[in-house]
Amino acid sequence: MAGPNGSGKDGTGPVIGPQYPLFQLAKALHHGRTGGGTAEHRIRKWQAVLHGMLAGDIDVGTRTPLADIPAWVTLEVATGGFATGALLAGGALRPHERGLATELNLPIGGQTRALLNAYFLGEDGQARLAAMTDTGHFRIEVPEEGALLVVYWLARHGETGAAQDLLDHLVPFFDRLRFFPIPASDAPRSGALVCLQTVGQTIEALDRMAPQQQASAQADAILVWTPLYDRAVDLLLATVNGAPPRLDRDAAGRLRRDERGLSLVGGGRICRITPPGWPDRARALMAAYGAATLRQAASRRWQDTAGAFRRFLQAIDAHADGRTVPAGEQAHLERALAHFIAKWGVPTTDEHRARRMAQARQCTGPLHRDIARLLTQRLAGLPKADGLADPALASRPIDAAESRPTVPDGTAIPRHLSRKVGRAQVATIEDLIGQGYIASTDLLAVILPQITADIRAAGFRDPALRHLFTSLYRAFRRRRSLLLLNLESQVGLGELPWIAAMEPHRGDTLADQDLAKTALQDVTLLALRHFPYAIIPNKLVQELQALAHQAGLGLPLVREIAADIFMGAFSAPYLAAADRAGALLAGTLYERYYGIDFAAVRALASERARRRQAEREGVSARHRPADPSLIAFATLCSRRAHLGERPGWSIAGNGAVIEQQQILTTQNLATLYGGLALESTLGPVLPGLAERCFRWICLRQQRRVHGRHAGLIMLKKTGYAWRQMIFFLALLPDADQPAFLDWMRQHLAAQSAAFRARFAPAVTGLASAMAGRGATDDGGRPFLGWAVGDHWLMPADDRPWSARR
Repeated sequence: MAGPNGSGKDGTGPVIGPQYPLFQLAKALHHGRTGGGTAEHRIRKWQAVLHGMLAGDIDVGTRTPLADIPAWVTLEVATGGFATGALLAGGALRPHERGLATELNLPIGGQTRALLNAYFLGEDGQARLAAMTDTGHFRIEVPEEGALLVVYWLARHGETGAAQDLLDHLVPFFDRLRFFPIPASDAPRSGALVCLQTVGQTIEALDRMAPQQQASAQADAILVWTPLYDRAVDLLLATVNGAPPRLDRDAAGRLRRDERGLSLVGGGRICRITPPGWPDRARALMAAYGAATLRQAASRRWQDTAGAFRRFLQAIDAHADGRTVPAGEQAHLERALAHFIAKWGVPTTDEHRARRMAQARQCTGPLHRDIARLLTQRLAGLPKADGLADPALASRPIDAAESRPTVPDGTAIPRHLSRKVGRAQVATIEDLIGQGYIASTDLLAVILPQITADIRAAGFRDPALRHLFTSLYRAFRRRRSLLLLNLESQVGLGELPWIAAMEPHRGDTLADQDLAKTALQDVTLLALRHFPYAIIPNKLVQELQALAHQAGLGLPLVREIAADIFMGAFSAPYLAAADRAGALLAGTLYERYYGIDFAAVRALASERARRRQAEREGVSARHRPADPSLIAFATLCSRRAHLGERPGWSIAGNGAVIEQQQILTTQNLATLYGGLALESTLGPVLPGLAERCFRWICLRQQRRVHGRHAGLIMLKKTGYAWRQMIFFLALLPDADQPAFLDWMRQHLAAQSAAFRARFAPAVTGLASAMAGRGATDDGGRPFLGWAVGDHWLMPADDRPWSARR
């Protein structure tokens, strides 16, 4: 997939062009044929992005991409960080705005929003804000919706000057932005429990379920196409000159594979005999297939000429006409037949009939769409803005009071619907991880603000202000990041004028700092224990930074940089993080494996600290000359990527340089491990974390992917997981590392022959580094996620090993 940028004419840096939005619009239009309202929304967004960019109304790459719109305004942002030009607190009037306007007899038109904002400055409006503030019965979906609540609180507490200053920021936008909250029937939940989505969002998800096309397609597959598939299998098996094809397995039950990673197959050969009457049966099948295609459209699986079903039909047609099926095609079909028999059994046997009958029963029960409607009714009376307090509502069978003629009493809730509703349950993060609802660090980052908001608000002693800050914080964390160039930073919470007006009333205590530190440690341990193979995503880094700041910890946490907007420079936290990594990992396996001179890296950090100490006070950070130590650090990363001191701009080259930065900094692992004193907690489980990394690498490397781009993404992520594995191993005593190497070799031996052969140099390199040598000795190769040119771990035909069976 094309990135958002291309290089400039001089090849020195990215230029934000329309290629990426054009690609996204084309993709949205393709899916929009059957995607319904969601697809239409994506199409509208990408059309707006393109129109704004081409008209010059949107300046992509800056913190303020819209003219005359300050950075604190919440923008609608499409995938990749592109502003659409829409303001999330603006646009068409929302239902609650229309309802209030009708109640107040205000005209509905271009000035309605300005009149509503002004209403909340009057006596009646202030009384409404007072009730909301005192009870907490309000919702804030975008941060602007809390601004007038802050104005009211300041005025109520005698801060009239601060209230007027805040209004000076807001009034120019009264006609465009909504500065008042959404009324709610109750206050949102607070505390240590979280939910992935609210009851209201769950109801919307159930309502968005596609009509019965999916159920109809499933019924067609089971009742029409699958019987034809079974007839094709039966016909081919009738041509075998011996036992049916079978998958060869070793004594442990594992599939045996050839040197290419393909499953070995035993039994007879197909298309070797022609039983009496077989040609007539073959022609009858072809006629039935043709009639079925005329009656109803087949899904892609049954139309795919490269799929097993169509290739079975082609072989049957050829054999019925006396034509020879090529030997290579025969071998492929015999392997497909063996896999079919292993999964479904031989057609006409009792085992096979039982499995097909179980499938057919899926088409005779209540439609999932009808069950979803009943689940929607089950949830309708609950508070929409919070999660589901009773998880049993997600899985309890339909009872007599709920039942309908189409969904009888006692109907079980299908698992996928139960899981859809279960995402709303209120539980601890640990419970949601254990149940599989939180399956990545990205999802962990999504829900963490529900907890960190309460912690960040703890410094406000006034309960109403504390609750208001919590709501504003959660809304702010839902803002999508912009695509930024030139090391610009995203808008911070404190840059919102109403948040800045609240800050003087914060009084963090040592207890608040301890609470933030404990939360920071807990979240870090959750991420490392449950997802040791994944780098900490930027959204989660953002939350960790907020907690570290409140805890008074100066942790140089760094974010992952996108290769397509990398400008060849790193900011100060990256060098500081590399300095901490050097302090922790100098002289360890990590330094040997990656060939790092941590002493030289730490010397750069020390030189920068001395220079900063000697700088004259009062020089604006924005106008200081380029920092020589940071330039030297970026140059070091480029050299380590074997791209010289001034590499030309390319996405692959950028990715390789960024990966070297991640190697030198450990991408936050060293900072968190050392800064939070995690040795006593993580030390005993380090071998298990390293094992989970390698298991994940083997699984992902052998998973089917489609296309070269997907293969490169897989290599990048597994390369990052390998680096995290090396980090965990480096913290083990040298005497304990060989035991892991023995386990790794045993685990690798259980993988496919093709994968073992291709991955062996990476294991050899690790063994060499454990023995005190370099990763390139003894025929080893260091495993990195990025490569300029062909990656040595990418199969020659661009397919992963699993796709070549």
